[in-house]
Amino acid sequence: MRDARGGDVQPLSYARGLVRAVRAAGAAVYGETPATSLRREAGHWRIETPRAVVRAEKVLIATNGFTDDLWPDLRRTIVPVFSSIAATEPLPDEVARKIMPTRSVLYESGHITVYYRVDASNRLLMGGRGPMQWIRIRRRSPISCVTRNGFGRRCAASAGHMAGTAALPITADHYPHVHEPDAGALVYLGCNGRGVALATAMGAQLAKRLIGGEAAEIDMPITGVKPIRFHALWPVAVKSVVLAGRIRDRLGL
Repeated sequence: MRDARGGDVQPLSYARGLVRAVRAAGAAVYGETPATSLRREAGHWRIETPRAVVRAEKVLIATNGFTDDLWPDLRRTIVPVFSSIAATEPLPDEVARKIMPTRSVLYESGHITVYYRVDASNRLLMGGRGPMQWIRIRRRSPISCVTRNGFGRRCAASAGHMAGTAALPITADHYPHVHEPDAGALVYLGCNGRGVALATAMGAQLAKRLIGGEAAEIDMPITGVKPIRFHALWPVAVKSVVLAGRIRDRLGL
């Protein structure tokens, strides 16, 4: 299926653009400052970080695939599935045209999603489910970790590439979740691999709720924090689901 309205975006460049817009509006952004503790104190939230203590009237927890134990049980409401991506060195124009003449963004509708695109520098990018562990960005990585089908193997013939991983949060119902576990505390997580567009759209919704409180209705339901049963077994479960999906794709089932 081809949708001519589609396009692509470089997520890191987009995130940097958002930061510039936020700073231009007068807000401050602090990187490498993880919240290590969050609790109520004298009617406000007290957030401890390695650099300073922050006090705020309201807080938004939007940790997605990097959710830890900052809020009780929140980590157990999602499963962190690792998505790998590999990129070739910049390809000659004639090679890039042969691989994807229209430069469309492409993904496969199989049980295990694999996606491709040629970027502005003629690198062929290929992504999908890889090993369920962190892979440091490195050169000359085995591209087979993200592509297991014929198209990917043919396109990977170009020598030289880089690979890395990211953690995507998958919820039990495959929908994003909004929680309001305490007064002045809002939680958003579970983009299920669609975070670039979805989290952007949710920004205004979450701000509306934070500013207006319970009287401000938003388009997403607000649910309770419900941990996934047997959550500790997620590594085995994810590997089993990915393996089963690849077998079904290979057999055309």
